[in-house]
Amino acid sequence: MQNSKIRVFIVSLPGISQRMLENVFCSRDAVNLVGTAEGGLSALKEIKDLKPQVIVIDTNLPHTEAAELTHAIKASDFNPITLILVETSQQIEQANKIGPDYVLLSYDLSCRLNNVLKEIGSKLNIKNQKN
Repeated sequence: MQNSKIRVFIVSLPGISQRMLENVFCSRDAVNLVGTAEGGLSALKEIKDLKPQVIVIDTNLPHTEAAELTHAIKASDFNPITLILVETSQQIEQANKIGPDYVLLSYDLSCRLNNVLKEIGSKLNIKNQKN
């Protein structure tokens, strides 16, 4: 039987930003938040163990951690969807160079998340999408 929720893992520095992301994603019926981590490469083992379908990476991580984590995920033996959150529109181009599947502005997250989740659900063949 196909799971009806998208398994999501969030990587963000601890604090308000991480709690906000948890709240935004957990408020969506389509999402099963399977874990969170406070750092880039230190999250990799947990990600490999949990095998989420979507990994949300907040660019508030130290300098190169978002890029290193994205590259490590893309090189792994499973193929999760990566979504990078940026703070400003100027960061979009830089984030796209890292190679994620999606780049979203943090301030626009709530508005665009439902559409992105529907698209991801279609890619993953998840039925009964409710956002």
